[in-house]
Amino acid sequence: MTQHAVEERLNRLAQDLDPLDDGDAWFRSLPLEHRQGVLRVLAAMIMQAHPSGDAVGIAVQRSGLKPTYTPVVLLRSGPLPDQLAKIPNLPVDESIKSFRLLVGLLAVADRDRRNRDCASGCGHWWHHLGGE
Repeated sequence: MTQHAVEERLNRLAQDLDPLDDGDAWFRSLPLEHRQGVLRVLAAMIMQAHPSGDAVGIAVQRSGLKPTYTPVVLLRSGPLPDQLAKIPNLPVDESIKSFRLLVGLLAVADRDRRNRDCASGCGHWWHHLGGE
């Protein structure tokens, strides 16, 4: 799968164009090294969307994860760029939780960016996946 195809899939999940359960199934089907790569791509996309200070809390609620889960605690425990860089290196049993959390964080950050910067239209290809 190409980088662009991965980014499109992740954007479709973050924009609720595809069900998160389908995204989970896709992610689970990937070899471990590809899962880590997807989590790195998600982290980069999140940083590109410039999440607000409250985005992590909203993403936790959206993901349905318990606040005590490792990826949640990690994202709340330091500067976001540093913590996002650690997520792909968590143990394999944390990868699905990490995926759900990061898709939720991308959803929140990108929604906020759309409202802030793209309300009058934009050239971001991923903002036009749903036929807008």
